Amino acid sequence: MRPSYSWVILIAGFWPLVALGVTFLRFGELPGDGDQIAAAVLGFLLVGMLSGLVLISVLRRTVSRSTSAFAVGGYVLAAPFGYVLGIVGPLSLEAFGEEWMPKSMDYLLLFPLTVGFYGSLPLVCGAVIGFLIGYIINRGS
Repeated sequence: MRPSYSWVILIAGFWPLVALGVTFLRFGELPGDGDQIAAAVLGFLLVGMLSGLVLISVLRRTVSRSTSAFAVGGYVLAAPFGYVLGIVGPLSLEAFGEEWMPKSMDYLLLFPLTVGFYGSLPLVCGAVIGFLIGYIINRGS
């Protein structure tokens, strides 16, 4: 069964909900002001889009259920790392200093991009590594 790319919409919508839900459950409130929350939502939406596209692309290339299971398993196992790196990743912007770019540009452009990049990196790697493990196992048998 080849999943359609419309599943990316569901995956992309799921990531901001999980990120905000976990943060709210952990701290009892959403930290920051409206700009920070909006930037985090945009960033985790980007995480869901990028990682979802890769996951669906990998699943469309599988030929057996076990390979699909390994790809999805790798994605799910990498999800906590994607969440943590999505939160910690924007701290790398502090290395450039506040004088480097105006604050409005920082939150509206760079913050979501760094969340998206750092957050999707473990998920993409997990899905691809899971796919490769499943492919090697199926090829050997």
